[in-house]
Amino acid sequence: MLCASALAGTLAVAATAVAQSVLENPSPGSVKSGIGVLSGWKCSAGGPTAITLTIDDTTTFQAAYGTGRADTIPVCGDADNGFGVLFNFGLLADGEHEIVARDGGVEFARATFSTSRFGVSFLVGASGTSFVRDFPSAGQGAFLVWEEASQSFQVGGTCGATGRPTCPPTTSQTGWAFADQESAGTYTPSGSFNSASQPNTAARTSPGSYRVVLGGLGADGVGGIAHATAHQDDASSCNVEGWAPDMGTQQVDVRCVDGSGAAVDARFDVVWTRPASGPERRAYLWADAPTVSDYVPDLTYQFNSTGALNSIMRLSAGTYRATLPGIATGTSVGVMLSAFGSSGARCRVLDYGLDADARFGVDVECLNAAGSPADTQFTLSAFRDAPLAPFPIVNGAYLRMRNPAAPQVAVAEQYNSVGGTNSVTRLATGRYAARLGMQGGSGANGNVQITAVGTGATHCKEASQTSTDGDAVITVACFAGAAPADAEFLLTYEE
Repeated sequence: MLCASALAGTLAVAATAVAQSVLENPSPGSVKSGIGVLSGWKCSAGGPTAITLTIDDTTTFQAAYGTGRADTIPVCGDADNGFGVLFNFGLLADGEHEIVARDGGVEFARATFSTSRFGVSFLVGASGTSFVRDFPSAGQGAFLVWEEASQSFQVGGTCGATGRPTCPPTTSQTGWAFADQESAGTYTPSGSFNSASQPNTAARTSPGSYRVVLGGLGADGVGGIAHATAHQDDASSCNVEGWAPDMGTQQVDVRCVDGSGAAVDARFDVVWTRPASGPERRAYLWADAPTVSDYVPDLTYQFNSTGALNSIMRLSAGTYRATLPGIATGTSVGVMLSAFGSSGARCRVLDYGLDADARFGVDVECLNAAGSPADTQFTLSAFRDAPLAPFPIVNGAYLRMRNPAAPQVAVAEQYNSVGGTNSVTRLATGRYAARLGMQGGSGANGNVQITAVGTGATHCKEASQTSTDGDAVITVACFAGAAPADAEFLLTYEE
C-alpha cells in the first residue's frame, strides 16, 4: 500500500505529464485558407512578447501572449495563457507548410498544414454563394457566402432544422402559363412552361377566379412562390389567391378584378417556382401576417440564397418594408410583387435599395379597391443578374423604367440573359412599349410580371406581347383605378 506522502508524489508526477502548452491553429494535418489566426495557449511564457511563430523556417511572427483562456485553468491554475496573431494564409503558396512555436527561442510545438488560394494573396471584388446539402445531418443544409474581409466562405444561414426554412430542392422547379381563355373550362394555356416536362392546365372556377395546375411540380411538397399579372388591354388586375401541391401537381389559384375592384374574367400570366440553390442571388417571401408590426414570414414560403432570414416590418396601414439581406448592394435587381388573397387589393413598390444597416429592402404599399391603404398579404421576389426561374433553358430579362414622361432604363437597373438591349418607349398616357433585345425566341409566349413603382398609379399590367425582329415587345398599361396614368414600373420576363 502507498503511504500518503508517496501518493502525493505520484499525483505531482502525473500533473506534470499533462500538456502545459498547445498550438491549436493550425492543427496538425489541417487545411487553412483566408484570414485566420495562429493561436494556442501556454501555461507560462518568458513574457508578453516571448512567443514567436515561424512558418517554413522563413517567416517569423510575434504572437501576443496573456489573453484570457478560462478553459486552461484546470491545467495551468490561471486563465491568462492564450497567444495568437492574425494571419493571411493567402500569403502562402498552395501546398504543405510547417509552423514552429517557440518561447524565448525554445521550441514547444510544431504542426504541418496545407493551404490553397484563388491565385492571389487577397482576392478583391469577387462575390458568390454556395450550398452544402445534408450537413450537419441528413435533411439539413448550410448556405455559404463569400466574405472578402475574411477571404473565405462564411455560413450565411442554415435550413432544415427546427425554426429554420425548409431546404431548397435538389433541382429547380418552375412552371408558368399565359391563361389566355378567360371564359373557358379546363384547357391547355398558351405560352406554357414546365420544368418537369408535364402539361399545364387552366380552368375558370367562378367569375374572376381561376385554377392553374402545373403538372409534376407538387411532388416535392409545399413551398415555393407564385406571382400573377393581368394580361389584357383594360384596367383589370389579378392577384395570387393561393397555391398548394395536389397529387403530384402544383395548383395555383388566381383572382382577377376590374378597375373598381369587382370580380371580372380576365387573361393573365402566372408563375410558380421553387429554386434550387446556385450561384445567383435570389430571395422570395410570402408576407402572411399583414397586421403584425415586425416578423419573420412563414419559413415554408420564404427563401434567400445567402441563407439569411427575410423579414417584414409594418410601417403603417398597408405599408411595409421587406428586408431580404445580401441580395443586392443597390437597385440592380429584378423585383416581382403580387397582392395575395381574394380582397381585390393591389400592391406596388414604393422604393427599394439598402437600408441604414446595408441590408437590401423593398418598401411596399397595398391599396384597396377605393385606393386607400389596406393591410394586405403579398408575395415578393427579388433576384440579381438572373431570371427568377433558375433553369438551364430559360432566358430572361428585367428592368426598371424611370421618368415616365421620357422613359429611362439605367444600365445598372436592367438585365438580359442573352446580352440584348432593353429599352422603353412611351406610347401615350400610361402606355409604354418595353423592348427586350433578343428575348423573342418563343414568339409572343414569354411570361411577364409587371409592378408599378412609386406613389403615382395604382397598378401596371401587360396589355399585349409581340415578337419583333427577334425581340420581345411588351405593351405595358398603367392605371390609377380605371383611368390611364403615367407611372414607373418594374418588368420581368422569362421565356
